[in-house]
Amino acid sequence: MATIGTIASGAYERTIRQVQKAQDYKGYVQVVNQPGAGFAEAVDLEKDFVDLSLVSPRDSYRGPRLGTGEDDIKEELLDVYNFDFSNNAILYKKENGKYIDFQLNSAGNYARFHVVSLLERLRATKEQAPLKSIILGCTHYPFYLDTIKKVITELREYKKNGKFVYAPLISDDFTFIDPAKFTALECCKILREEHLMALRTRRGNVDAFISVPSYGVDNSNLEDNGALKHDFKYGREIGTEEVTTVVVPFSRHNLNPDNLRRLEVLVPRTFSKIKDKLD
Repeated sequence: MATIGTIASGAYERTIRQVQKAQDYKGYVQVVNQPGAGFAEAVDLEKDFVDLSLVSPRDSYRGPRLGTGEDDIKEELLDVYNFDFSNNAILYKKENGKYIDFQLNSAGNYARFHVVSLLERLRATKEQAPLKSIILGCTHYPFYLDTIKKVITELREYKKNGKFVYAPLISDDFTFIDPAKFTALECCKILREEHLMALRTRRGNVDAFISVPSYGVDNSNLEDNGALKHDFKYGREIGTEEVTTVVVPFSRHNLNPDNLRRLEVLVPRTFSKIKDKLD
């Protein structure tokens, strides 16, 4: 499960096949790719995907919609998604008891949609090998690992007409793979090999940084909250000399409160070292 661009690149599946070949593994490895459209953007509270100030659907919404396509929200699966409707986490319109508009408006609901969609993709395959693991192929996703785990538990227990629908598709030893952890281990290894890591530290300081729009970016390319607009952010050309972002220290002005709370819960030791520096 990764961003649309990462899935389109085939990076994870290609690497899995390469490792499989290098290790001369004869077993069958089935890979199901789930593009997490809007999930990372929802974590970042990009307004075209999540706007906490709204109470009704808007025209600028870019997230998944109700439909019958592979990447659409299926109305017949609403009980499976088990979306959170509180605090306008779903924005919708109804006529004559039927939804005529339905928009996800929380990162948690994006997580729910994509986990269920992944299992539905697996369910639609001929092999239907039990799901052994989910690779969280975007660094935003572990922020909602608690929700993702909860959805997996709900799917294990979900029944229709007295039969378990998804339990046979989830391995008993199912696990999550967070590539960020392995990136950190690789970084540590390289720093040690290059003799750039202090092996003895009595007092550790942590300085955390984030990239924000640079001062030269035209206001027409910025949201009201100062973030880059979606079209500009993903429409920039690679390799140009145009500077569109600068790196600045973490602060309460450039991180949304929900993500700060999640950092405090998920990485309490690290958070304890940076919280006093947050202005």
